[in-house]
Amino acid sequence: MGQMIQLSEAASIALHSVAFMARSPGDYFTARQIAASSGASENHIAKVLQRLVKSGILRSVRGPHGGFTLARPAEELTFLEIYETIEGRVAGGACPLHRGTCPFSRCIFGGLLNRVNAEVVDYFRSRKISDFV
Repeated sequence: MGQMIQLSEAASIALHSVAFMARSPGDYFTARQIAASSGASENHIAKVLQRLVKSGILRSVRGPHGGFTLARPAEELTFLEIYETIEGRVAGGACPLHRGTCPFSRCIFGGLLNRVNAEVVDYFRSRKISDFV
């Protein structure tokens, strides 16, 4: 079984940073500019942005007029793609004990965790960055 979806600080930074950049398509932003708007650590943002560059979500340019920008239109970028770039592929199931088989005849959570996971994944899959800019 998989694990319960969690929204880490890195995943939140990724989603907010991409949405921030999508407000001005084609413009380049530094980690410092994004940190100033979000209040997150500039160093943490820089690490997250580099992961988004490696995945093809962002593009980066070095130099005095460089920075980060969207590599693809905001209409093509889903929350799920960005989330999975940072956290890894979302697996099915959500056993908090990380067990392959349940020690009980049925889950004591009555499937609640699986339903919550499925709802979050559906939300992330159906939301594009363009929905928020």
